[in-house]
Amino acid sequence: MRLGRLLCLLALCLSPISASAQTEVSVLGGGGYRTAMEQVGLGWSWHPALLPDNGHWASYWELSLGHWDGPGNHLWDAGLTPYVRYRFSGRVGWYAEAGFGAHYLSDHYRRGSGTSATLYQFGSVLAAGYRFSGGSDLALRAEHVSNAGIEEPNPGISFLQLRYQYWF
Repeated sequence: MRLGRLLCLLALCLSPISASAQTEVSVLGGGGYRTAMEQVGLGWSWHPALLPDNGHWASYWELSLGHWDGPGNHLWDAGLTPYVRYRFSGRVGWYAEAGFGAHYLSDHYRRGSGTSATLYQFGSVLAAGYRFSGGSDLALRAEHVSNAGIEEPNPGISFLQLRYQYWF
């Protein structure tokens, strides 16, 4: 029953995708508490009715696969995150964006004497970037990944990242 509800929710989230939707690919790298990470992503634009249609607001979903490497941590991270972006000057130029999504880790994250209690995690992202005229973006991002206190211990980790994104 839960799987059916999840699939229905996913179908509703994906339903606004049209034939004119843009697709993006991204690569990013960064680091957090004694841990380096790299990630690739594939995303598509999404236009929820709650955002104003004035050319400044945009949104997209991104599927990601990342790898974390640090003392005691060699794990994979699969994620699905919706983002909302505010473009200060239209399609080309500076923007700010935020996202909040779900992650699944291949192993428990270890930090000091604490080990994450769950493989399911949540990620929150704040970013500032610049979109170039050719469809490329470059952004500086801050991301925090934790289980949001669902179970203890919950060491969490924050990353500072640099992302390159290309829209087609």
